[in-house]
Amino acid sequence: MTTPAATPPERQAGFRFPSAYTILFMLIVIVAAMTWIIPAGQYERVASDALGRDIPIAGTMIRAVHRVSGERVPWPTPLKGKRLG
Repeated sequence: MTTPAATPPERQAGFRFPSAYTILFMLIVIVAAMTWIIPAGQYERVASDALGRDIPIAGTMIRAVHRVSGERVPWPTPLKGKRLG
């Protein structure tokens, strides 16, 4: 008597969770894109004795100079820092 050959398990089609590098790259792209959407600025602040810290005053936002992260690839800067440091 012969036994039938073992068949390899079928691979399930569907969602495969991305690697940590893929998730990190997607986060970098999202954060870089947000520099074009969210305005940079600062609110005037007033000291609050009740809270013990400065609190922002509503409606007093002063926009900062618009500087985006750049159209180039974001990783040369850390590499330059490692080379110089």
